[in-house]
Amino acid sequence: MLLENMNWEMVEEYLKHDDRIVVVLGATEEHGQNSLATDTQCPWEIAKVACERKGVIVTPALPFGPSSFSLDYPGTISLKYIRT
Repeated sequence: MLLENMNWEMVEEYLKHDDRIVVVLGATEEHGQNSLATDTQCPWEIAKVACERKGVIVTPALPFGPSSFSLDYPGTISLKYIRT
């Protein structure tokens, strides 16, 4: 069940009988000749199949992570934790 294909009323109805929602986290970083989104695309495809089988909502993947080690490669997006 893809969250992006649901409206708020559908989610409200779903939450009456199940409180599980899967959030896929990934990164946008270099992977040689593979896509910059490899770390997001692969687990999201697996999550879509698993969630469909179990009737669980899966959100759009969040393609950001701490990837400072790959910043020399164009296209890398890295989040930085700043303690306040």
